[in-house]
Amino acid sequence: MEHSREIMNFETGIAVGRQARETAWNARGAQLALSETVSVYLNTLDNPHTRRAKQNDLGQWCEFLAGNNICSVGDLGQRLSQEIRALLEGFLDGKLADGLKVSSVQRKLATLRQWYHFLHEEFPHLVPPLLTSRNPRYKFSRHLGATRALTLSEWFRLKLVLEQEEQPSRVDPSRNVRYRHWKRRQRLHVLCHAALLLGGRRLGELLQLRWDDIDWTRETVALKPLKAKGDQTVYSLPLHPQLKTLLEHYRELWAGGHPEPGERLFDLSPQAVDESLKRYGKLAGIGSLSFHVLRTTFITWALERGDSLSEILNCTLHKSSRMIRYYDRSSFVKVSSIHRLGTL
Repeated sequence: MEHSREIMNFETGIAVGRQARETAWNARGAQLALSETVSVYLNTLDNPHTRRAKQNDLGQWCEFLAGNNICSVGDLGQRLSQEIRALLEGFLDGKLADGLKVSSVQRKLATLRQWYHFLHEEFPHLVPPLLTSRNPRYKFSRHLGATRALTLSEWFRLKLVLEQEEQPSRVDPSRNVRYRHWKRRQRLHVLCHAALLLGGRRLGELLQLRWDDIDWTRETVALKPLKAKGDQTVYSLPLHPQLKTLLEHYRELWAGGHPEPGERLFDLSPQAVDESLKRYGKLAGIGSLSFHVLRTTFITWALERGDSLSEILNCTLHKSSRMIRYYDRSSFVKVSSIHRLGTL
């Protein structure tokens, strides 16, 4: 009995100590300036380009909050979730009124949600959870078929545009604008091939790849899906011979053949990649393209080859075959059992 009482006292002491630490942390957080929390949040991000874009969005948001007398975490915590949502919608409405595109406003909304979720996790008793804004004004909707699939001839035209320029002189490359432009084009050329030859990879998945994720001996690439939703599984994908050759050449060009193990393969921002691909798509006579076209292209080509759904799912790492149907652009009228009925 005494032993049980000691255990209960010990557990009670732990709980009291934990609560005291949490109370002290929340009291400290109440005086913390929102700009400081932004700096802490940005330090958790790896990609410097993503960090810079989010820093701009959060800086504008903090200025807007300061205009409404909200300067610290304590000030934010005193507001109800409904008030925060109303402020958020007022901020986004102002951006739309300034002529900002809906897609850019949607990106800002995603950034603000992530930062607010970070604050709520750090100060759960101080910052209330943010109510979801389902206002259609801030949603950039894509209808089925908006993301097209490239034909084989279109892909070769795009590939030709990306690799047609000869390497300029490397005399003082830091000042040679033409050389830097050529180098960026080569990087995009390898990135597009990696998207297709690694199973229709998403842009974010490729941008988080590091050199030590590639096993040159076993010819595999370690990859973590972008939309895993808490799943920390790292998948091993085969390294296609053509991609291996491209990456070896790219390694010599970009890192002198000896990159740091933790160094990123593609030090780019998602916005820069999409803007470049739009430009080169128009040069190739295809039209404006987004990088996600390559994921749709891989799935469509695989279905046209007759690959099974299981084989495609092993490449794309989708959880459900429903997404394969979503990306399928092989035909508007699908071949089905209806066509095989014959004359009744």
